[in-house]
Amino acid sequence: MNDEMNKEEITCQDAPSELETVKKALEEKEKELDNLKDKWMRASADLDNYRKRAEKEKAGVFEYAACVTIGPLIGIYEQLRSGIETMKRSSNTDGKLLEGFEMVQKNMEKVFCQQGLCAVEAKIGQRYDPHFHEVVRTEEARGEEGLILGVEAEGYRVGERLLRPAKVIVSRKKHET
Repeated sequence: MNDEMNKEEITCQDAPSELETVKKALEEKEKELDNLKDKWMRASADLDNYRKRAEKEKAGVFEYAACVTIGPLIGIYEQLRSGIETMKRSSNTDGKLLEGFEMVQKNMEKVFCQQGLCAVEAKIGQRYDPHFHEVVRTEEARGEEGLILGVEAEGYRVGERLLRPAKVIVSRKKHET
């Protein structure tokens, strides 16, 4: 019986040692798992950031391409529009010819819209914004300074890219003498 007790004592004494070894191994595996989870989460976040950045760059490329394509056509479009207005004021204009030019104008506007071309907002009474407006002259006016008094030429943008600022007349304070 003494031998049996010694065996139990040895087994019981060995058990805590084995238990500690298993606990340490488990803790190491948990740390390794946490480390791998952290790496996975960082890689996932990096991938999401890359996708967002790539989408933004792609949109920028499309905006740039639209600007390069549309930019030179704006002057032609404005000349066409001016010619149509002149034809409307003239008494000897052929109606069919005017109608044809108006169709061309509408088609150009449709293409511009599809490419994301927008007019820069510039209304009389609106505050001058140097990011979107170019001052061609100032005029003395009563009231607030820096308000748009007139628009001499429309401005255009594609998305966030400014193709041409609106050319505006802006108020300045009247000098009291």
